[in-house]
Amino acid sequence: MTATMLFTKTERQLAESIAALAFANPFLEERITREREILGDSYVASQPYWSLLPDLERKSNIDQIAILCEAFLQSIHARIRGGVRASGDELQLHDEIAIYVLYERYRDSILELIQRAAPGERVAFYAEFRRDVEELLGGGLLTHRASLP
Repeated sequence: MTATMLFTKTERQLAESIAALAFANPFLEERITREREILGDSYVASQPYWSLLPDLERKSNIDQIAILCEAFLQSIHARIRGGVRASGDELQLHDEIAIYVLYERYRDSILELIQRAAPGERVAFYAEFRRDVEELLGGGLLTHRASLP
């Protein structure tokens, strides 16, 4: 019996680009390079750098990537639930995509929390965030992780 891989060659390249984007310095050209890799022909030309200045084209790219990542992660989860056993490096890529998805889901809430700068304040979105972390990074979805070397 042939082992089934979690990603096709093209999907693995996409996963690697998303993982690199997730940990890229957002103020260097690498961020834009990764966005172009991920979106291909759907990339909308904008500033040659990423910044906090308003840029509707940049927002369009970020929104497109977030939608793509959500769908890609759901597809990965469906395969794992369907019995595909991921290798250690595939699980690492999964986790990095999940981290990117979590950041995008909660980006606005995190930035608002930082801007309020209220030490000791209860984080209103924590319960929802924790549930999403458990759903995307644990909770039985990846139970075979413990059996990896």
